[in-house]
Amino acid sequence: MDLDPSIEPLAETREFFDVAAFIESVRPAWMDKSECFFHPEVDFFSSRGDSLREAREICKVCPVEDECGEYALANPKVRGVWAGMSERDRRAILKQRRQGTV
Repeated sequence: MDLDPSIEPLAETREFFDVAAFIESVRPAWMDKSECFFHPEVDFFSSRGDSLREAREICKVCPVEDECGEYALANPKVRGVWAGMSERDRRAILKQRRQGTV
């Protein structure tokens, strides 16, 4: 199939965006030290009680728990357990911070 002649010059010069390289460049360095990185068997993105408990136990011994928690609070669209906090926990903390009660 031939390209439309009006867009062919664009196709020849188009640079492809390397998504993996971009993610690696903006990914905080502390994530490499996170305990969850070493536990792929644990579901940090489940809303089930058992999985939450297991994830939270791992977070308790994580050397970057503080960085992780602040990252999750600063990026409210992240899902799952971060620094031992569920999405519900983080929403409550953010609400308290807005109200000045924390």
